[in-house]
Amino acid sequence: MVIDVSNKMVLEKFKAQGYPIDDRMIAAIENYPLPKLDYFYSVPTGKTYEEKCENFFHLLDNCQPGLTEIIFHPSEQTENLKSITNSWQQRVWEAQMFSDPKIIESLKARKIIFTNWIEIMDRFKKIKE
Repeated sequence: MVIDVSNKMVLEKFKAQGYPIDDRMIAAIENYPLPKLDYFYSVPTGKTYEEKCENFFHLLDNCQPGLTEIIFHPSEQTENLKSITNSWQQRVWEAQMFSDPKIIESLKARKIIFTNWIEIMDRFKKIKE
């Protein structure tokens, strides 16, 4: 994935998060010929499932129009999962979110459009024709 850094607020946000974005990288991104993401987020964490959902709703409410990727790591709760990551509880809740009617209705109400890279590339090719 490549983030479009032509939006200076996006660029400054990623720099502030510690991403090593220098002039060489900016030039490479500007010359990247394929579609770029406008925004990129991880699902917010929470101390409880309810707080995680509320934080997710807050993220959705503050997303700007454009192509945004939100990273989920849905996982089944197992002893192995607990042994390989300290974020196991967040990941289990992320799996739960995919079937939560409250989440599904919220996405529909916000008119979130789900897509994939095949669809994005099809649209991209049509623009280039």
